[in-house]
Amino acid sequence: MFAGLASTDTAQAGAWSRDGGEAMAQAVARYYATDTAFDLGGSKQSIGGTFRKRELNFYAEYGLGREMTALGNFFFDAVEYESDATGAVDRNAGLPNQELGLRWQFAQGKRAQAIQAVVSLAGGYDMSGTPWLGDEEHWLELWYFIGQGYRTEDQDWYWEFGVAPRLRGGAAANQIHWLGTFGYKPEKWEFSLPLDGLHGQQLRDSALVQNSVTVTPNFTLVKATASALRKVGRNWSVFAAASIHVAGRNAGAGGGAEIGLRWE
Repeated sequence: MFAGLASTDTAQAGAWSRDGGEAMAQAVARYYATDTAFDLGGSKQSIGGTFRKRELNFYAEYGLGREMTALGNFFFDAVEYESDATGAVDRNAGLPNQELGLRWQFAQGKRAQAIQAVVSLAGGYDMSGTPWLGDEEHWLELWYFIGQGYRTEDQDWYWEFGVAPRLRGGAAANQIHWLGTFGYKPEKWEFSLPLDGLHGQQLRDSALVQNSVTVTPNFTLVKATASALRKVGRNWSVFAAASIHVAGRNAGAGGGAEIGLRWE
């Protein structure tokens, strides 16, 4: 259940790479909570309590040259479930899966195009603790991205879309992950509206379901986010975002918020 209650976030992605030697790093504090989940028909149902996740996230990119960018996405999570019936609270904290990736922008024309590979590695958490931080699986995402930017006077606009299979080792089923973003960049600001979806695929081996946090592989989760970033110096920016799970099947509802600091 609680894998579906987590967000669809993964390593940042996009159709553009960084120049050789160019770097970016950001630190984020994130909060998510829900007391409902989507059933198989997409209706919200109570989960009998409240699930909460507090997360610290460090993300970095570095331009390797030749339109290649390396990236890393690192997390520390504190999760809890509070029962409505008893008031009991289960808590767990530690390192969930961590992510490393490589992006190659192979088209630099009017429409940028890139491919990106991201591997997610289990963080060595203890499966005896609940709620679980993961299901001890590794997975690989293979992204294709396309995007285009526009400039009008002192304002920039852009859109991008990407899709990837998520190949899960030792898990119940593979998944399809997609991400679409529209962005607007007036002077010193950036506003973006990402829409992020994750879809479970046909069950590969029913015996593996019991070892997966996702109780059923037959699920869908779609998350909408609105974010704003403000430059506060030559190399520094601050940003904030709010998100909500807008649709799903056999997955968590709810929403959350984040604040962060970026250097580039």
